[in-house]
Amino acid sequence: ALTRERGLRQASAALVAAADTAAVDEAVRAAIAQLMPPDAVRSIDFAIDDRRLALEAVPGLEAGAPPRSWWIEDADHDYATLVCPLWLEPLAVARPSGGALILVGRRDTLTATRDTLEVLAGQAALALDRISLVEAVGRRDSDLYLRAVIRNSADIMVVIDEDQRIRYASPSLRELLGADDLPPLATLDDLVHPDDRDQLRQAFRSSGDGVVFCSL
Repeated sequence: ALTRERGLRQASAALVAAADTAAVDEAVRAAIAQLMPPDAVRSIDFAIDDRRLALEAVPGLEAGAPPRSWWIEDADHDYATLVCPLWLEPLAVARPSGGALILVGRRDTLTATRDTLEVLAGQAALALDRISLVEAVGRRDSDLYLRAVIRNSADIMVVIDEDQRIRYASPSLRELLGADDLPPLATLDDLVHPDDRDQLRQAFRSSGDGVVFCSL
């Protein structure tokens, strides 16, 4: 019990310091290595985004509050699979993107550490959502800065996402196009003349010098 308490405390500190999802995964696996003997665990799956664990698939919902973990039986009765969904503790609700900590191992060892593993999964869920929130705040601040730069720029400037959807377009571009605003899901292709779209797509796929000339 003392070993489990110490391992959970160290995992909590590592999860608080985790800056990305890889660090969360590493902290969870390091904690399990301390909590359980290696020969008792067959596999560990830390599924950060598992859409299969939708709420309708969680057993026991009709009886009230959703369970914090559940068993999946194994053909070998000495082994079993324990599923600990990434609930947001202490809110006891599922993360929007789902996810779970799934362990396959000896039933007796999993039973002895089940409560600790449930707490670990909840702390991992909090760490993942904290990271998502920090990224969202950073992106919002970056967007505010870009908006200020674009609004005060006489140059034509377009900022696009990886899927080429336009996040921001300078007022100069809208004036050139004679449009008050661009559609919310507009892409860079929508701005380019149809005759030049092929060379634009080719420029994005190639590893050239990053310069392309096209008509709007």
